[in-house]
Amino acid sequence: MDTMNDFKLAFILTAAPITAVGVLSMAGAAYEGFFGLWFVGIAMWVAAVLAAIGFALALHLRTASGILAGVVVGSVALGATCFANLNLLSLDRRDAHYAAS
Repeated sequence: MDTMNDFKLAFILTAAPITAVGVLSMAGAAYEGFFGLWFVGIAMWVAAVLAAIGFALALHLRTASGILAGVVVGSVALGATCFANLNLLSLDRRDAHYAAS
């Protein structure tokens, strides 16, 4: 197999699921259950880092680099969706406070 394809495949198979779970965590209101998907993204992130270490130890360096590049993209997506989810949570609390008064 072409070594550049190893990098591309590892990048896509790492970045796409982590980013997708992060974006899906923003669906619906903060208390509708989708917020918990963000923590699944963190678990996937940890698993990807461990997989990259394993591939690096096995000297599959292109695959390990692709995984780490995907982890970086996933980190950006999880970071952005974290702040978006916290903003939605604070807006829900603010609206509940004004509705109660």
